Amino acid sequence: MERLSGQIPSSIGNLTLLYEFHFDSNNLNESIPSSIGNCQQLQYLTLDNNNFQGPVPKQLFLLSSLSIYLDLSYNSLANSLPIEIGNLKSLSTIDISNNRLFGKIPFSIGGCNSLEHLYTGGNLIEGTIPQSLTLMKEFQVLDLSLNNLSGQIPKDLEKLSALQSLNLSFNNLEGEVPTKEIFGNTSAIFVSGNDKLCGGIAELHLPACTNHGSTKREKSLALSIVLVIIGVILGFLLISSFLTLYWIRRSKSKPPSTPIIGEQLLKLSYKDLFQATRGFFANNFLGSDSFGFVYKGIIDQDEAIVAVKVFNFQNPRVYKSFMAECKALRNIRHRNLVKIVTSCSSLNSKGKDFKALVYEFMPNWSLDD
Repeated sequence: MERLSGQIPSSIGNLTLLYEFHFDSNNLNESIPSSIGNCQQLQYLTLDNNNFQGPVPKQLFLLSSLSIYLDLSYNSLANSLPIEIGNLKSLSTIDISNNRLFGKIPFSIGGCNSLEHLYTGGNLIEGTIPQSLTLMKEFQVLDLSLNNLSGQIPKDLEKLSALQSLNLSFNNLEGEVPTKEIFGNTSAIFVSGNDKLCGGIAELHLPACTNHGSTKREKSLALSIVLVIIGVILGFLLISSFLTLYWIRRSKSKPPSTPIIGEQLLKLSYKDLFQATRGFFANNFLGSDSFGFVYKGIIDQDEAIVAVKVFNFQNPRVYKSFMAECKALRNIRHRNLVKIVTSCSSLNSKGKDFKALVYEFMPNWSLDD
């Protein structure tokens, strides 16, 4: 089936009696026209798996008629979510996952009284989890994974009795994990990739929480330690300068033992590779072999194009293959071999093993080239 390309014309706003609009899985680009806000009868809108850019028009969130489904996932939408999202009081499902949305989740989202499914994973959303989400009594699925959320998990999420799946993995959350209701079901809650979380039920295998309250004695001791450290640094400043100069000269005389990009050591997590490949999107798929799948990706901080080989754990020999490739590529240097950038051995958003090798991207030239 041929895919549509180009952009949605602003004249779409003339279809004032439009009930459903499905333009998913095409090659549409540019921005979503604000005139879509004129479609006052629209109840079902799917624009996922395209190349839309720019912000989500706030006029879209003023459509009180939207009551069934809003899917904008797997695009390149950027900007923060507008406070107008709270006007979607009758909407059942919102999917804005795998874009480049940033900023905080608006507190006004608590106005979406009928919301049952919310997917925001794979973005750059930051800040804390708003307390207003704990008022969503109809919630069945809440996915906030693969973002930059911080702070503690709201304890009142325990009160959402209808909640069946809660994915908070790969954020920067901290503090104690609740234990009641959904937090007692390891098959329904995902919190991996948050290194500062503690407590929770034993099956989560998180460290025990400790009392972080600081007494005056502890503060005084901390101040004393800081002063001692400053004194040591000042005392050895001259020696450190000589050692730094020696290290720089020695580094220049030897080839780097760790792959680098832009003169910085490249450390990539599962979350970084997920975002670099747009969620291992099919359009970025390059090929496969018996041990895994290769995707094209872009590392944001350097805009470097790489090839990511993700190992397939359905093959029982994949562990041995991963170790063998790492050992071989660590010791081999040749101008006719694609250079390895780094490797990643971690857990995915489901808490399962994830291993990948990242290579410099080589376009389809001839073998002689």
